[in-house]
Amino acid sequence: MARVGVDSNRDLVQGYHSRYSVYSLHGPFLFVGALVLSGLIGLALTKPVAAETTPSDVFAEAVRIEKEVELIREHLGITAVKPVTQTRTKFLPRHSWQIGYLILVKVNIFRRQMGLPFLTPNNLNPVLELEPSAVYEQTQRILTELRLVKRRLKITREIPPQEVEADKKPADVVNKLLFVSAQMDMLNQDKFTANDAFTEVKRLNEDVGLLLDHLKIQDVAFPPAPKPDATPSDSLISAFALLAEVQRLQQLASIARVDFGPFRKTTAVEPEDVFNVVILILAELQTVKAFLGLEDELTPPSRNNRDKSPSDVNQLLGYATNRLRLIQSLQRGAQL
Repeated sequence: MARVGVDSNRDLVQGYHSRYSVYSLHGPFLFVGALVLSGLIGLALTKPVAAETTPSDVFAEAVRIEKEVELIREHLGITAVKPVTQTRTKFLPRHSWQIGYLILVKVNIFRRQMGLPFLTPNNLNPVLELEPSAVYEQTQRILTELRLVKRRLKITREIPPQEVEADKKPADVVNKLLFVSAQMDMLNQDKFTANDAFTEVKRLNEDVGLLLDHLKIQDVAFPPAPKPDATPSDSLISAFALLAEVQRLQQLASIARVDFGPFRKTTAVEPEDVFNVVILILAELQTVKAFLGLEDELTPPSRNNRDKSPSDVNQLLGYATNRLRLIQSLQRGAQL
């Protein structure tokens, strides 16, 4: 029995020393390992701090777009430059984004004329204030589309990143993109028609229907009587009447409004003038949708229309205006 007791005690002591030696040997390493592991986890969970995108960054990319379009024009032997008057008003990033959308529409027109497949221009969810980074991303989409066109045309020359000039404003970006848009007209031989304007008015009218549904307002509006001899000038007047209604809703929601007076024209009005104002109205309407908590409700994508006339454009603008007049109050919705 004594022998058994001695052996049992020896086993107990040896087991203790064995465990102690393990902890004494590896304890410091385990401690250091825990510190390293915790550091790695902390690094993985730490969000990297990216440099803030500014209008100056966006402007540099707009210049790059300008030079890419110039390469295509040179390749096709187009030397004429379409003059553009600088538009001065307090533009915001959402307007730069929309003019980028206009350029993508024109890239699609160019692709159709070349017999190439074309895509629906991109869309963006409604927000109250758009960040310059979203406009920067829009410029990258344009650059990608232009590179694809250059590949089709076997243009190998590349335009490098441009120098970033300090203190650029959204207005500088808008005006540079409007200049690019005008030069796209030279590529497309000004193939901008009432069909293109009608497409955007239809998208806008569907957004108006969304607002009425969300606010549970019965749609008792009617389209105005058709005006068979309507011209783009009539449509532009109707577009500004629609803009006034959108800005009335912005006032109800205490959303800052922008003066689009520089886009008014009384002579030589073209379908593109109507299109430009309509897409800017769409930008403004997104702020109302965001105010109502409709951040997930994107404007429907564009669908090609055929055989539309200025009369069709004018009537649909009037209908959208009459529908908006049904909205007399707004209540802020849940923001995501």
